[in-house]
Amino acid sequence: MFHMNDYLAWRGDLRFDERPLNEVDALVLSCLSYLDFTGFVPGPGAGGVSLSAACLALADEAGEDVSGRVRSLATLDAEYLRRLASSRRFGDLVLHDYVDQIDEGSSLQFAALRATLPDGDEFVSLRGTDSTLVGWREDFMLSFTVTEAQRRAAAYCAEALRGLAARGRDAYLGGHSKGGNLVAFAALSCPEGLRPRIREAYSFDGPGIAPEIMPQSPSSLLGDRFHHVCPEHSVIGMLLSRPEDPHAFVRSDGSGMLQHDPMTWECLPDGLARAEGLDDDARRVDEAIAAWVSQIDLDHRAEFVSELFGVLGAGGAATFDEVLQPPSIQAVLAAAVSVSDQSRELVRRLVGATVDAYRTSAGERVAEAREAAARQARELVRDVADHLALAGEEGEAEAPRRQPLLPRARGTRPDDDA
Repeated sequence: MFHMNDYLAWRGDLRFDERPLNEVDALVLSCLSYLDFTGFVPGPGAGGVSLSAACLALADEAGEDVSGRVRSLATLDAEYLRRLASSRRFGDLVLHDYVDQIDEGSSLQFAALRATLPDGDEFVSLRGTDSTLVGWREDFMLSFTVTEAQRRAAAYCAEALRGLAARGRDAYLGGHSKGGNLVAFAALSCPEGLRPRIREAYSFDGPGIAPEIMPQSPSSLLGDRFHHVCPEHSVIGMLLSRPEDPHAFVRSDGSGMLQHDPMTWECLPDGLARAEGLDDDARRVDEAIAAWVSQIDLDHRAEFVSELFGVLGAGGAATFDEVLQPPSIQAVLAAAVSVSDQSRELVRRLVGATVDAYRTSAGERVAEAREAAARQARELVRDVADHLALAGEEGEAEAPRRQPLLPRARGTRPDDDA
């Protein structure tokens, strides 16, 4: 299976005036904002720098391990950066107006940059979720409120479109994961007079927008200029999706949730390889989440999210990596004793899924450590499950049973298992 690295080998020698921008180009540029370009790409109004110079400088500083500069679970590496920088297609693009903002107090995580194409049009790249708890909390907040990142994205894109309109040029908008949601929100919030300047808008496995927050969908305003592209096993991208909106599904060689990584998507010389649709496992998860969203009002969604991330951050962790460390995981398990059944169950699932993803990644990259990593992961998941089950029993024995935040299915008794 061929990926974005292979695409750079196939099309890297062809400039955009020789082959127009396609959806793989849009994916490449959408992922560009996952890189921490602090110190390498100028901020708003401070000029620009070539993509080649920025990527090579970042790679030279980081050495062979650029993971410290990648603000995502996407597996961008030094080889990819150097191929991108050396390509005729992307190397001469001018990067500018880089912003990177995070504020735990307001659950804000927002980053973006702009790339000027050879014809004067621009690609606006909006960063998706990183591995911080702030970023993931903001993803969950999409189900009940307009987030600060969405407001920043709308303002950032509107400013870019005003400048382009004055020069008679257009913009492409693109983002992966939460970045795709920001693209959708920015397009919907765009002043009507500027909307024709959006040439294409791409949401790559990005969550939708709750209809209670934004009644219209991006495809209803942009038509076929809006593209929602997801892998076969899409959970994040189908969150808050609307049945009436078109979705394109693409093939991936990732396992389960790891298909969210765009570096696992199959690329062709002029596009992404299409899949028949969602796989059955993803469809079952998506239907369960959709049922949850439809059964709980906005206020209770907010309460649930606050409780959930209060538990995950109980040990002082700032990222999901840190949640799994011994000092933090012990505090998380202790905090889970006093929360609702729903939060306790979701903590168990999130910890288990995160461990499983790292176990799979370790197995693929370090063959000699595969069995040890898998054994440790199984032990951790088992310990988490046992501890949370015991916590639930002790909580019921020592305190009155809490009212669940989620409604029970019709026909079940209060003491029935969910």
